[in-house]
Amino acid sequence: MPKSAVQRLHEDFSGITASKAATIAGVNPYQSPFALYQEMTGEAPPREQTFPMWLGTQMEGIVIRAFTKETGLKCRRPHRAVDPNFWFVTEEYGFPMGALLDAITIDSSGEAGIEAKTASAFLAGDWEDDVPVHYMMQIQHQLAVTGFDHFYAAAIVGNKYVQHMVKRDDDLIAMLTDKERKFYWEHLVAGVPPDVDGEDSTTAAIRSLFPRSEPEVSEVNDDPEIERLAMTYQSQGKTIEKLKKEREETGNRLKLILETRESLVSRSRKISWKTQTASRFDLKAFRAAGWDKLVDMYMTESETRPLKVTEVKS
Repeated sequence: MPKSAVQRLHEDFSGITASKAATIAGVNPYQSPFALYQEMTGEAPPREQTFPMWLGTQMEGIVIRAFTKETGLKCRRPHRAVDPNFWFVTEEYGFPMGALLDAITIDSSGEAGIEAKTASAFLAGDWEDDVPVHYMMQIQHQLAVTGFDHFYAAAIVGNKYVQHMVKRDDDLIAMLTDKERKFYWEHLVAGVPPDVDGEDSTTAAIRSLFPRSEPEVSEVNDDPEIERLAMTYQSQGKTIEKLKKEREETGNRLKLILETRESLVSRSRKISWKTQTASRFDLKAFRAAGWDKLVDMYMTESETRPLKVTEVKS
């Protein structure tokens, strides 16, 4: 999907926006600090607007109307995707911060922002008692930038409307802005990426940095860190394989207990071993039937770079 006006605003603003707060705080389940750094510096392509992201933007108006219906509070909404009356910036915390609000209302305590969200019914538990932690960071960032005393998190989760008031937490804001300030100055401005981790987004960012290998072999006998990492990686692989076999053994013991029964229920667990049917395309038989040219017409190539560590034979 093409970039939205909001995405372009976030890319053009050199500071830290509210949508980046959870990632920098280390609580975003979808993006790591390393991946965010690569995206903000242009080393990795920006995330494409997915259908759920597009749908969330389209649903904002409906969520706000649901908020008004439930609370009776009138709301001011942007007249266009990027309305300067809803775009707040500050450098009060020692670095440029920005926040683009979905809506603003006035209640008995004064002016308040509204953050509109949509979520799958499978995530209803995350919204039951409070706002999910990664959205909490986003809203505290917005509270820091706007100076408001409180925000409303309004969400349609599945087919239900959920609402939470989020009060300004100065201790949490201090912790968050400290992390954001360090990220801005020590990484973005200094040009030093954060440490890597094992998150999928980090792996994807590194893959986009170095998509293809060159036929080159380098000897680095004098670098103990490379030797340590290589030995650790190999050892971890062996541990994983051992755990896989141990788990498979446990599974086989359960299967012997189940025999032909589809499932068993113990005191705290349900154990299932159901027969399942799957349909697969038989490429070999299709070729044997004389359809080689048709197969070749629709065959595509893909490249991978698997990481392997083996011992050097002396």
